[in-house]
Amino acid sequence: MKKKNNLVIIRVPKKGEFLKICRLLNRADKPYQELIPDYESFVVRDFERMKKKFKRFFLVVEFKKKVVGFGAWSIKNRKICWISLLHIDPEKQRLGLGTRLLKAIEKKAKKKNCDFSMVEIFPKANWAKSFYSKNKYKILSKKDYKKRIFSNILSPQTKTIVMIKKINRGE
Repeated sequence: MKKKNNLVIIRVPKKGEFLKICRLLNRADKPYQELIPDYESFVVRDFERMKKKFKRFFLVVEFKKKVVGFGAWSIKNRKICWISLLHIDPEKQRLGLGTRLLKAIEKKAKKKNCDFSMVEIFPKANWAKSFYSKNKYKILSKKDYKKRIFSNILSPQTKTIVMIKKINRGE
């Protein structure tokens, strides 16, 4: 998927770009490194494992011909788009690039007939809560974890927050 607008392209990453993407993610993940005691930096082989074992899809944001953002997601229970990564280079944040990447992921999910888009965040990650709230995501209540559609996806014992957005199919 390519989308040009003001020097912004959202597309599938090229095979040779994953080292650059690792550097980008490790730079963008600095706030999480303070929240996660056993944080491990990204390495190139992580992407192969994500793609093969976890069946993740990837998109990058290119701004002025430079990769400045990355998103990864998978489809769960054939109805849920589970966003596992969405990061923008800290120097390029607040330009709307994260929102454009999120919307591109949601559009791909709609084409795969997903009903929901979900993301799991740490309670202290206020910047993430704010970003997803701005994009119409709501915090999933603990009682909703028991709904059939979320079985095998969510653990009520989790110490994280799950945010969810209903996405309309076929748009």
